[in-house]
Amino acid sequence: MKKMLIILSICLLTTGMASAQTSDENLRNILNFINKDSLKRTVQDLQNFESRLCTKSGADDNATGCAIMIEMVRIIYENNLKPYYNIDFMGYDAEEIGLLGSYYDAQKRKAANENVIVMLNNDMVGTQPKDTEWKVTLRWYENSLDVREKAEQALINYTTVIPYIPNGNENEGRRNSDSWSYYCNNFKANFAIEHTFSPNYHSVNDLIEYLNFEYCQEIARMNFVLLADYSAIVFTPEVAVNEAKNEAHRINVFPNPATEVIRVHNDNAIKIHQIDMYDMSGRLIESIRNIMSQQNVISLNTYKSGIYFMRIHTNNGIVNKKIIKQ
Repeated sequence: MKKMLIILSICLLTTGMASAQTSDENLRNILNFINKDSLKRTVQDLQNFESRLCTKSGADDNATGCAIMIEMVRIIYENNLKPYYNIDFMGYDAEEIGLLGSYYDAQKRKAANENVIVMLNNDMVGTQPKDTEWKVTLRWYENSLDVREKAEQALINYTTVIPYIPNGNENEGRRNSDSWSYYCNNFKANFAIEHTFSPNYHSVNDLIEYLNFEYCQEIARMNFVLLADYSAIVFTPEVAVNEAKNEAHRINVFPNPATEVIRVHNDNAIKIHQIDMYDMSGRLIESIRNIMSQQNVISLNTYKSGIYFMRIHTNNGIVNKKIIKQ
């Protein structure tokens, strides 16, 4: 993996010179993995942890930003996604007494001449009344207008949340969160924060029951679009959730390469429920649901010559095979 970086935390950071390689269709497939329930559980865990240490409950400030970061980690890990550029997942201490943690990190990276592509910062991103227009404020930096435009487009294309771009004094809040440290060290950054500011900020009422996790999920979607773009994540159907690696040797796919048909044979202990065929772009070509008990024959007569991916759904998870049609 190239030593170029993206930082995501309440910040996300990538380094390198990124070029997007993830198609729109495949990106939408990945975005389906974002889970508001896992975001909710993360916020609950962080809130419970913080409440044991101090009087602030901290569900929105800043468990929601941390949950966005952890959700990105979950998606990448569970689906074995492979970013071309490095991603650093960062959390910073001492923000509210002068951005001390992020200043230290940004200055250290600058001194080391690291090639940081972007720092993606999520501050408080959980407060949004359900019965009003959903918005998120994108505070911006003069050296990062292209990043802000990507964030706007990600919101428009993949979410139901409207981007709000502050002007003049409205944008001065950009100084109060960790992305400011990176801007001051000449790195690009994006800063997302809820447009409807929490009335429970810094109080014992900053609790999980006052948050909108459907909204938080949408902000996570925006972040993953940016992350996939800047880190050049390539998604193929070889990537699978809960892949049944130990069962792969018990399913035999032959002949491979094939010309007219391919046979899928499994032993008695493995039950196949469904077989999906994808092309190289990740487009679903065929889904076979009428499954025989031990051997299934799939016709390739309508397939063009090339490489395909077979996703086999079994009682023990998913097995993936690469198929060559001659």
